[in-house]
Amino acid sequence: LVGAYSFSNPNMFDGFQKKFNGMFSVGAMLTIPIWHWGSNYNKLRAAKAQTVAANLQLDNAREMIDLQVSQASFKADEAFKTFSMTEANLAKADENLRCAQLGFRDGVMTVDNVMEAQTAWLKAHSENIDARIDVYLCDVYLNKVLGRLDVQAAQ
Repeated sequence: LVGAYSFSNPNMFDGFQKKFNGMFSVGAMLTIPIWHWGSNYNKLRAAKAQTVAANLQLDNAREMIDLQVSQASFKADEAFKTFSMTEANLAKADENLRCAQLGFRDGVMTVDNVMEAQTAWLKAHSENIDARIDVYLCDVYLNKVLGRLDVQAAQ
């Protein structure tokens, strides 16, 4: 806004009285551009391009999350299958050790056979413990990927 003051007499304004004694006029000017040289069109195109880029990033993020969930689920299933297999091996190792100890007591088997059975039993227990830990870790990772695990509460 532009203001214009016009005074015909220098004594028209009395500074002590703070009032005008003469003619006073105020003017305003408004500027409206008629042609922008396509700036709004370019802004629109840029906004559309940003929208398309954001949608592509969103689709990419969704695919990555789906892939991560699928991998975590597959690992959890494999860990559970391994754990089930070690449970079966554990039962066989227990039975093998029991038979070896009975055979040694009856004099049919040697100490080497009993030690081999004990080694197999120990290995089966160790593999079972490792498989159980793997099941727990895969379950935690799957819950984290699915967003069901609160990391702040765990600390």
